[in-house]
Amino acid sequence: MNSEEVAEKIGRFGKAFSQWLEVEMAAAGTTASRARLLYALKCSGTCKMNDISTRLQVTPRNVTKLVDALESEGLVERNPHPEDRRATLISLTDRGMLTVKETILKNDVVLKLFEELPDADRVELGRILEQLLDGLARRGFSA
Repeated sequence: MNSEEVAEKIGRFGKAFSQWLEVEMAAAGTTASRARLLYALKCSGTCKMNDISTRLQVTPRNVTKLVDALESEGLVERNPHPEDRRATLISLTDRGMLTVKETILKNDVVLKLFEELPDADRVELGRILEQLLDGLARRGFSA
């Protein structure tokens, strides 16, 4: 298989995976965008809005809209940054943490797909993905 065929398969996988994730997240009672933001806060703890935007690779405006909606539902809260009056810190509320546990983590959505691979294939896929991530990092892009 040549590089062009690999790139085409990765593109097809990415599109199908995104569509599948949207369906799974809807079944869990949320959207992929909301789930990504909630999960990022669960993993990172309190974050500046700008850091969330960078981490999720979305515009600050999109993060603001998501945070507005999640805040209105009592899932996240905004607090002023103690050292930077221009920055706002976002954190999960207790209800937000419970939502993450009951929807995103409970369903183990991503795990279901990758568990279909034999152990050796998961190890090999992980190794290959690390190489690709290293190549992107050398070009100034990181996840």
